[in-house]
Amino acid sequence: MNSAAPLLSLCVSALETWPIFTNVASTLRVRSLAQRSAQAAREVKQLVEEAVSGVEAALVQQAGETMGKIVAYAADVRSVVSGIARSATEQTHGIQEVNRALMQLDEMVQENVALVEELAAASAALQTQADALAPNIGRFTIDRAFFQNHL
Repeated sequence: MNSAAPLLSLCVSALETWPIFTNVASTLRVRSLAQRSAQAAREVKQLVEEAVSGVEAALVQQAGETMGKIVAYAADVRSVVSGIARSATEQTHGIQEVNRALMQLDEMVQENVALVEELAAASAALQTQADALAPNIGRFTIDRAFFQNHL
């Protein structure tokens, strides 16, 4: 409040004692109330602005902290996904190696099957020849003394 307020209050009291000045006193009271109301409105406005500024600052800080957490979580997710990708690549290489080994094994099995078939055919041919020679074997005689002297 300004220094004129006590003087104004004194004037208002003096004017109230004279009926002719009652309207003037009322006007002065209204003016005083209007001035105090305007001052209170300015103070309320300042308080509201300070509160809004404080809320905005808090929201900005909270948003910054939240963004920091999101960035950290994103980095963690990126790291996990990168690890999964590395593992998948390693598994792919391992599967390719197993596939190559199975193909080589298949080739070897096919070669073995062919060799077994050839061996079976050769064995059958030998059996046929042995069967054809069997009747003729009885014609040969062996001199034991000859073998004993030459061995």
